[in-house]
Amino acid sequence: MEVWPPAKPGKLRGEGASQGKEARALAGEEELVRIGEFEGELDEEWREVRGRKVLDHAGEEVGRVEDAYVWARVPAVHLLRVSAADGEDRLIPVDAVTGVDEEGVRVEQGRAKILEGPRYGKEEVPDAEARRAAFEHYGYADQLSLGG
Repeated sequence: MEVWPPAKPGKLRGEGASQGKEARALAGEEELVRIGEFEGELDEEWREVRGRKVLDHAGEEVGRVEDAYVWARVPAVHLLRVSAADGEDRLIPVDAVTGVDEEGVRVEQGRAKILEGPRYGKEEVPDAEARRAAFEHYGYADQLSLGG
């Protein structure tokens, strides 16, 4: 049973971000925030995404969600940091997510594509270079680098 439809930036909007963070985001100083630090509203499935299995297009587990990064200006989830099956963390754009159900977060790519992705072993919010590498690897446009 599908919990929510495919997730795309701008589809799951929240409200109520603090004015300070919102002002910094609009000024380009802070465009992404860790989901645990986000003060606005998101669908419950996003709030509880950390720790969920990540399943490839065949339904095989390829890792677990370690964190999610919210586009504070919209606000919407923009990237997932996934602890992959090989023990390395990867960034996966939310554009790759096809849904979330009881089994986990489903992505449209296969295991090999995910494990070939650029590694991201940091806990802080990804910078523009890390975002660019992840979006290029998966073949999506990074809306933040396009100016939203």
